[in-house]
Amino acid sequence: MRFYTTLAALVCFAFLNFQCGDGLSDYEGTVIKGNIEGASNLQVYLDKMMLNNTANIIDKTEIDGSGKFTLKIENPEDVVYRLRIGAKSTMVLANADDKVIELKGSIDNFQNFGYELTASKDAAEFKDMMSKTTTGAMPQPQLLQFINSTSNPLSALFAALVGRLNPEQSLEVFKKINTDLTAKNPDSPYAKDLGNIIAQTQFKLSQQKIRVGEAAPDINEADPNGKNIALSSLKGSVVLVDFWASWCRPCRFNNPKLVALHNKYKDKGFKVYSVSLDKDTQKERWKQAIKDDKLDWPYHVSDLKGWACVPAKAYGVRSIPQTFLLDKEGKIAAINPRGEALEQEVAKLLGGS
Repeated sequence: MRFYTTLAALVCFAFLNFQCGDGLSDYEGTVIKGNIEGASNLQVYLDKMMLNNTANIIDKTEIDGSGKFTLKIENPEDVVYRLRIGAKSTMVLANADDKVIELKGSIDNFQNFGYELTASKDAAEFKDMMSKTTTGAMPQPQLLQFINSTSNPLSALFAALVGRLNPEQSLEVFKKINTDLTAKNPDSPYAKDLGNIIAQTQFKLSQQKIRVGEAAPDINEADPNGKNIALSSLKGSVVLVDFWASWCRPCRFNNPKLVALHNKYKDKGFKVYSVSLDKDTQKERWKQAIKDDKLDWPYHVSDLKGWACVPAKAYGVRSIPQTFLLDKEGKIAAINPRGEALEQEVAKLLGGS
């Protein structure tokens, strides 16, 4: 009898992947099981990700010597979770009716979604989307196609967020996602948070002095040498009006991208008109920043009044960097476009150049 009992235990261990002996066969929640090479004896944390920049710890456990772990979700819901192992992390989508989610791979590829996932179709689709979006392998047209085609609004939401869609530029996209979220789960905390984002965006847009399709207010300020350069003098070109400052770290971080865009399209009729929010006491710093960041275009102006900058007030600028893209007629074509969306808009305004 003891022989058969031992044999049964071995069969259970080998073929049922611990389901007989781990006490989870009757578990009513969701189980996340992992086998991560290189993570032996570390701790793994499971966080519930929210849109308000918070993450609530749902469970944590020790990873055993072979890299295996089990996490439990007692109250399953449609949620995106983050798994943290040391400095590495990944995100997993789980539906309320999911029972078991399994991850297998190496800690080296953990953060890049380079692991095998055994889970629902929605979770697999989410993993594929996140892998492509975080590595830049999903350009914006493909991103928008995914958002419009996926049957899971939570995947659509995180695609929009991770793909860095600007709510001001893509408000209707976010509205549709929120409608779908609410329809699927009226009590979804994501729908509530997204609703707040949409409301704030709508209020901000209502307060904007500048609107797409309207003529851009003219600017006529001095360059570093004291010569005035009017924005209106660039009419006939596609112009990006860039509000920045030498002391603005996000501005300086973005400048190499701006330089690359300028160099790519400058011979096709694209110009950058930079308006600095530096103060009079920072004039030399402004001039040095232009040189250091290789902002080689000649259209640099400032009234050197800092946040009291007259052009900034005319354009309703309250934070920087802030950009306004003008078409060849001097009308606003886009407000604060970023990254790939900016380049696509520039190319379109130049006539598909």
